[in-house]
Amino acid sequence: MEAGQSSSSSQETGSDERDILKRMLIGPPINAPRPCIEETNALLTEYLNAIPHVLRQTYGEDTEATREAINDCTSIANMESSAEGVICKRAALLFALRREPELKEYFRKLDSGSTSFTTDLTDRVLPFVDPEFMRHSCQAPEAYVVTTLILSQLFEGERLGNWPLTTTDPLGC
Repeated sequence: MEAGQSSSSSQETGSDERDILKRMLIGPPINAPRPCIEETNALLTEYLNAIPHVLRQTYGEDTEATREAINDCTSIANMESSAEGVICKRAALLFALRREPELKEYFRKLDSGSTSFTTDLTDRVLPFVDPEFMRHSCQAPEAYVVTTLILSQLFEGERLGNWPLTTTDPLGC
């Protein structure tokens, strides 16, 4: 995946490329200057524009499903730079992260530290949140993004639903 390799916003903020997913989904720290929607939008657009390249490499362009997915990704990436547009782009990125192993692997490689933000999202949080989002025909992208981030950040490491099915920790402790 080529997006983000030389992101100008990473250079401007001095932020490390490893936290790119977190920056796109959560944004700057609360004590940072008021974030600019255009900067977040540009970063999300850059990564969403790279997803069709991954789809072409993985599935080829000769199927109707691939062409539709590419058209949908392009439409979402081209949404206006507004709060609603950013929320929709964040939801699309989360959905793609859960569904496309290549995208998941790309962000896992960027993560560092003992607990990977990407791994937590894809293995613990999104399997819990996705079924409800799908059940409602993906009609509440803001709720999807906010729920995912709350469960990931405020309830980090907590068991969600019935997975993992086995745990070494006693329940209720």
